[in-house]
Amino acid sequence: MPLAADAVRFKGIERQDYRTFVAAYGHDVTDWAGFDTFADLCELRGLSS
Repeated sequence: MPLAADAVRFKGIERQDYRTFVAAYGHDVTDWAGFDTFADLCELRGLSS
């Protein structure tokens, strides 16, 4: 999840590198309806540490 949030929101990794990861993993969590909420929580955790 942190990798997906980083790729989508902050462009921390190249989109093609993320797609390669998704292909190997077999599922893209950004397609999940709860992705935005969970990504927000990941960001909050990062800010609060």
